[in-house]
Amino acid sequence: MTGPRVLVTRALEDSRELCQRLQERGLSPVTLPLLAFESLFLASELEAELRGVRPSLILVSSGQALPALFAVSSTVQTLGAKLAIVGQKSALRAEEAGLLVEHCAESAIDLLDRIAEAGTPAGPIYWLRGDRALPVLGDGLRDLGAQVTERVTYRTCLRRPADAERDQALHDLVAACFTSPTTVAAFLAMADATWLEAHQVRLITVALGPTTKDALFRAGFRRIRTAESPTTTALADAAARAVRDLA
Repeated sequence: MTGPRVLVTRALEDSRELCQRLQERGLSPVTLPLLAFESLFLASELEAELRGVRPSLILVSSGQALPALFAVSSTVQTLGAKLAIVGQKSALRAEEAGLLVEHCAESAIDLLDRIAEAGTPAGPIYWLRGDRALPVLGDGLRDLGAQVTERVTYRTCLRRPADAERDQALHDLVAACFTSPTTVAAFLAMADATWLEAHQVRLITVALGPTTKDALFRAGFRRIRTAESPTTTALADAAARAVRDLA
C-alpha cells in the first residue's frame, strides 16, 4: 500500500537518503529537485591561495564544497592544515581521502561552538563555501579574533521544473520537506499561484532548522514542523510525526 505523499525539494544528488528514511517510516517520497549546483573553482587558483594563506584550519560547511577540498587535498596535507566540517558523512569522506578532521558537527552553529570550546586557532582559517552560505561561521570566528579567508567554490541555482513535472509532484501531497531557505524560495518561484492559494495553509511543511522554519512562515505556510536536529533522519522523523498527528 502506498503511504502519504511527501515532497522532497532538495537537489537530486542530495535526496536519496531522505527518500530512503521517509520510505522506512511508511511515507511515499516524491522527488522534485528545486536546486542545482555550479562549480566555481579552479584547483590551481585554490592551491595558490592556500599556499599564500597557509591556514591552520580549513572549514567545509557543505558537502557541495568537498570537490574543491579534494581537488587540493595534496596541498592541504603538505601544509598540515586540519579540517572543521559540517556533516558526519562529509567528515568521513574527508578522512577516507587521508585528511585530518579536527572538528565535526551537524550544523554551522554547533561547529562554531566546538571550535570556540577548543580555543580559537592561532593561524589563519580558510573557509570553502557556497554563494548562499549563511555568514554565521565567518562572523562568529572573526568575533573570536580569528583571521578568516572565504572562498566561494560553488553557486546554488534555482531549478524550475516543467509544468507537467511540477503538477505531477504536487498532486495529492500531504507534506513537503525543506532543507534551506533557498528551497523555500525555489518552491514559491515554481508553484502555480492558484495551487498555492488552495493548498498553502493546510500543507504540512517540515523544516530542517530554524532559519528554514522562519522562511516558511514568512512565505505564508502555517502548518510548520521543525526537525529536532539538522540531520536527514531527524527531518524524516519530523515528517512522519506530523503526518501521523494529522491522521
